[in-house]
Amino acid sequence: MSGNDEKTLEYAGFLKRATAFATDYLIVGVASLLMRMGINHFFEDIPALPLHIALLFIGGWAYWSFQESSRLQATFGKQLVNVVVTDLDGDRLSFTRSSIRYLTKVIGLYCLTFGLTPMGLTPLGGVITELIATILGVGFCIGFILVIFTPKKQALHDMFAMAVVVKT
Repeated sequence: MSGNDEKTLEYAGFLKRATAFATDYLIVGVASLLMRMGINHFFEDIPALPLHIALLFIGGWAYWSFQESSRLQATFGKQLVNVVVTDLDGDRLSFTRSSIRYLTKVIGLYCLTFGLTPMGLTPLGGVITELIATILGVGFCIGFILVIFTPKKQALHDMFAMAVVVKT
């Protein structure tokens, strides 16, 4: 997409992005579940939940960061809905900026997941950390909703990485 200026970029909206994310999360989730089952088959002493979370995190980082910084600039889910991730000028993201985008995205997802679980059942433990995680999670959830309201349809993680998602 090099050579495009801001006026020619058509930003992808919330529905396309949510569809792409759901598709990608399903792919990463199933892959991490299968890997966890395989690892637990051979190493029964490894606790399943922490292993699954680690596989989701590392697998998700590799999945999103490598694909979005590749020449395709898109994950399989993004390719499905015909969108790509670019920098603000329409050029390909570096691997570092793609990683920053992923990491800031998952901070909110993990805080929301762990923060909204029933009291006492969260891996973070304690009422105070539960409250902090919930506040962070809701804050980052609002960061996803920003796509609806910002001129460039950016989520908070896009702003951190100075990226946009555009239609192809």
